[in-house]
Amino acid sequence: MCRADEIGRAGHSSSSAERVADIYGAELLMPGYIFSPIARAHARLTFGTVRTIADLFGVSLTSAAIRVVEKGHSPAILVCHGPKGRKWFTRSSDIPERWFPQDALDPESFAFQVLFANEPDNPFPRKIGADAWFDRWDAERYDVHEQTIRMGPDEILTLLLIGDSAMLEDQ
Repeated sequence: MCRADEIGRAGHSSSSAERVADIYGAELLMPGYIFSPIARAHARLTFGTVRTIADLFGVSLTSAAIRVVEKGHSPAILVCHGPKGRKWFTRSSDIPERWFPQDALDPESFAFQVLFANEPDNPFPRKIGADAWFDRWDAERYDVHEQTIRMGPDEILTLLLIGDSAMLEDQ
């Protein structure tokens, strides 16, 4: 049974019925055997890449972003925030579960500026300390690349790209 408050929530926290429906819809609109080669043809994962893919498949930017991340184009986490905090997130399978994004945006993050200071969308990913995104004792040792775009008046999407292989190791 799918509750009304679960609709639109992507990621691993969704109910199994909602998750199955999301996967079915993604496979129907963006079949993996077609989608994966097209996504891999783009060397860098950015929202520009996602927009190109979304336009090609005729799907929303959010749907394409979730699909690109979950299909493992790059080690990445996709996070959706509103004024009250994190709404949902999803990650590529190579990101260990210990890297769980914080609920609230760090004031030092570019995402905070886009959501609360009405800064323009980030045109490309920019380096930021991982401790701005993850509340872990070892996060201060790492950097991630962050790109944020506005999806509506009160919602942003952020791509967190993990470039440091040490973050991907099981500990």
